[in-house]
Amino acid sequence: MLQLSICFASQVIRLTNGEWEPFLSEKLPKFGPSSQVVTEVFAGLGITVSYDFFPWPRAYENARIGRWDGSAIWIKNNERAKFFYFSDPILVLPKYLYHLSTKEYEWTTVHDLKGLVIGVTYSYTYGMELDKALETGLVKASWATSDLIGLKKLLSGRVDLVPLEPQVLQSLLNNNFSKAEKEKISFHEKPVTIAAYRLMLNKVNPDHFQLIEAFNRELNKLKKSGRVEKIYKAILGEMYTSSFVD
Repeated sequence: MLQLSICFASQVIRLTNGEWEPFLSEKLPKFGPSSQVVTEVFAGLGITVSYDFFPWPRAYENARIGRWDGSAIWIKNNERAKFFYFSDPILVLPKYLYHLSTKEYEWTTVHDLKGLVIGVTYSYTYGMELDKALETGLVKASWATSDLIGLKKLLSGRVDLVPLEPQVLQSLLNNNFSKAEKEKISFHEKPVTIAAYRLMLNKVNPDHFQLIEAFNRELNKLKKSGRVEKIYKAILGEMYTSSFVD
């Protein structure tokens, strides 16, 4: 810890970020509750966070090659773990498959989705099973640069399904669509995945391994104190669920 203090005392850490309301956004107070959690954890270590917002593919790449120190917040997978150290979960969310209410889809495994077109967003991961199904072509991918574009594709009938988190869907619908359009959306009650979202710091800087360990210790202190839950509740209100904090 003494060595960490010497390396990082009074330091500014630069993180990429992106638009993912209601959890992350340049337009939200303190850049959204998940950004605020990251900021407060680092503050406990005496480190100031500077955020820069990009489309998600650029946010990832800028962090990967070391132009920025890391990025908030991402699902850990094998490919990303080649380049980044990951924190403990900052947020835990289910993703569901949303569809037009005029259509019904029943599924138990991804093989039941064979031949359907799913609206997906560049740089996202959708869990091991669906990612593999998309990669092999078992299900067809219609790629977009944002969840908003994917949702517009769904409403126009250009895709069959869109995987989204309930709070993200609600935010998108509230900010971009009419009441009539909202009523056209339904979902299947089986989650396609339940994912943990984490801070990631690149492996370009060898000190980031030790910093992630310190971050985890401070994060867990804030969780135990109830501070993380309080941050999410204060900003999200009725959209908050206790499962956010593992």
